[in-house]
Amino acid sequence: MDFNPFIFAGYGIIIVFTGMIVLAFAVANIKRIFFLMDKNKMKNVFTSQKNKQLIFISKNKYSEIQDAIKIFGEENIYQHFFLPEFIERLISSGKNNTYELIDIMIKKEIISPDGEGQFLWNLKSGVLKKVLKKVLKK
Repeated sequence: MDFNPFIFAGYGIIIVFTGMIVLAFAVANIKRIFFLMDKNKMKNVFTSQKNKQLIFISKNKYSEIQDAIKIFGEENIYQHFFLPEFIERLISSGKNNTYELIDIMIKKEIISPDGEGQFLWNLKSGVLKKVLKKVLKK
């Protein structure tokens, strides 16, 4: 029998690539593998908690939130609204940093989704209570 190095190189390539495919499959499905191994211990490993970021609101942002409430209308504060319409109102009123303001309002839970595609003002939010007191006094 003749020694052919190309055959051994071919076998080596097949073995290496097979190992890489098995490893890639294992890494891609590691959550399922852990789940199959032990349901009770791995139950909470992959559940993520909601990231609560500390966001500090400057006095300037408070005034911008007040302006947003005035644009939206204090009488409409109890009604559900579509976010794109609210953004369009803010842009048409001349607000330059509309998306940043909306981002802060969502992160501070001043406005929150209702689960049906609309948003509503979170009247339990401490920030909104402070802003509303100032808006309603004027």
